[in-house]
Amino acid sequence: RHQSSQPIGKAHPLLPSCGQHCRLHLRDLIRRPSEPLPSEAAAAIGVLAVQCVLAAAEAGLASVAAAELLCEGLAAAAVILAVEGHQANEVVKVLQPLAAAMDGFAVDIFSTFWRLDDIVRPRWVFLPHGQGGYVKHPEETGPFQKHAKDLRLYQALQGVCIWILALIVRAVGYSQFTAFCLWDFCNEDVLQALVFAKGALCFQQAGAAEAACVRVPHDLPELRNAILGALLGLGSQDVAFLRCEDAHPEANVDITVRNETLHHHRALLAAVAADTGVLDCLLAYPWATGFGDVSRLPALASVLASSVAAGFEPSMAQDVALFLQQIAGRSAELWGLLAPLAVAKRGFLRDCAQLAFAVPPAPDDSTSFFQTCLSDPAIMADPQALAALIVFAANAGCGPGADALTNTVSSLQPEVQHELLFRLKAWHGSVREGALAPWYVLLPEASSQGLPAPGEALHGTAAAQVPPRPGRSGLREMMLSPPPEFCCQLDGKLLVDPVRSPMGHVFERSVLAHALEASGGMCPMTGTPLALEACQRDPQLRGQIVKWFGPIGVDDGLGALGTCAQPALHRKLAMH
Repeated sequence: RHQSSQPIGKAHPLLPSCGQHCRLHLRDLIRRPSEPLPSEAAAAIGVLAVQCVLAAAEAGLASVAAAELLCEGLAAAAVILAVEGHQANEVVKVLQPLAAAMDGFAVDIFSTFWRLDDIVRPRWVFLPHGQGGYVKHPEETGPFQKHAKDLRLYQALQGVCIWILALIVRAVGYSQFTAFCLWDFCNEDVLQALVFAKGALCFQQAGAAEAACVRVPHDLPELRNAILGALLGLGSQDVAFLRCEDAHPEANVDITVRNETLHHHRALLAAVAADTGVLDCLLAYPWATGFGDVSRLPALASVLASSVAAGFEPSMAQDVALFLQQIAGRSAELWGLLAPLAVAKRGFLRDCAQLAFAVPPAPDDSTSFFQTCLSDPAIMADPQALAALIVFAANAGCGPGADALTNTVSSLQPEVQHELLFRLKAWHGSVREGALAPWYVLLPEASSQGLPAPGEALHGTAAAQVPPRPGRSGLREMMLSPPPEFCCQLDGKLLVDPVRSPMGHVFERSVLAHALEASGGMCPMTGTPLALEACQRDPQLRGQIVKWFGPIGVDDGLGALGTCAQPALHRKLAMH
């Protein structure tokens, strides 16, 4: 009560003690979430959680104390939803200031991850056959080592992501947490949605050591599965057209404009996916284990295929190309995941054929893919699925030979071969030039027909003018070009925890700390002796930055829902 009653302006010095205060008083309750929770206890937890959110919003998430404090506060609020007979109205009270601070938290987390990646150097280790993966860090991030505190902050920020989304997922229900919920709560901002989803999915990866200073949700596998499903649904047409004025089913819309709107939305997703490095955590998800959900694998193939498909407008081409490079760099992991878990379904095979055009699999993975798909007898009665599998083979550089696919095509009944030939002629997707010719030889009717190369119509189309996205600029666009006065004078990146030296230079505190350590206490700008303690934090500058990247400031507090409080989500909470 003493900690949470302090004015928010004085909260920053209390962060470490408040975090310990939360741990001591909520430890047993959070470990036993099934026990009844009195209404007065729920109200007290809600008040404490609100104070943690507001304190972290003011101080920023560039320090271990602030990040861990926010984790504890969110965990405290989330426990209200984990007990029988919980009071959803107490959670709504926490969601109000949380929604107001979401933009700021997303920028803090993204900027801090951006800086820490070069220090903690996470290296992914992928287990075979969809068993998942985990992150390894260098020795200098171990306990009592040089960068131990940096890794602790890195893990605390991942904890913030999982606990923010745990609050929402538990509120609406695991099966009800859809892409709309994630998109809605993240203010329909791609960067914000992917930052929180990636942080949550990377938290406590299978096989990694538990982060000692961050609480782990008791329902972590269920939370991650729900978050994964929502993340993979962000590229759907329903989400892309959510705010379009012509989204009504009876609206008379030019199909070219509608397609380009969808392409633009998916290109933006691909660009932000490249920025955030979300691909690795998707490939490292434990798809084939008891904690995963292999039924979502076709959705992953669809997301990646749409990202590498042709048709994006020139302004997004470079960003999409970066994501394609990342996919190509993980080709072995991608096909090592898809091949043994492939399903003989039209949509999945079509998406894999598109992926194979951009990122061809290795011969062994292609063989495994054929065997897995052809082990399902249903594919023999589906010429469209067989056509997709043949295009996959062509794009993978595989011609007919002594393999299961060749034997299958050769043994088809004439009427099925006729339908298969028709499907290949009508194929609307990318195909390597001349790669289908050897497969046509297996179809008797093909030799007497002049067959055009499938997919030619998809290449070289002019991009239509995409209607501007309603609302304010996305966080990604703002972070790519922040005002110079809001950037660290050392690394040029957006300031999260600004400090000002006695000479007036402005630095990101963690960046300056590393620079002073490397230089033996010499100012990186002037070359004169400088101590970190002599550089005072600049709350006024941070306040200006917060106001710049979001219309909602910390001062809105409990009195306003703000633009990202999301009426739809709150209606669900009210019904719950």
